[in-house]
Amino acid sequence: MRKILAFILWTAHGMAALAQTPMGSISGTVIDARSQEPLIAVNVIVLDTNYGASTDLEGRFTITRLPVGAYRLRFDYIGYEPLIKTDVIVK
Repeated sequence: MRKILAFILWTAHGMAALAQTPMGSISGTVIDARSQEPLIAVNVIVLDTNYGASTDLEGRFTITRLPVGAYRLRFDYIGYEPLIKTDVIVK
């Protein structure tokens, strides 16, 4: 039986940038869907970009300096099925 990741989105918001390009960030927590325990060192990749992060000791991650737009996130963790979250909006 494969284990399944769950993703809790905290924020996907924008902020004013000095270079005239609106930027934002995506933050969240990755947990085991069954036990609800946070997962450490999950790779979080923003598909079709060079952006990504890994979760910390509490399962949290933040990806900063993203241009405003819609994104797809991929979550990879050994022993778990990959999870793709679509329509994550940074505005």
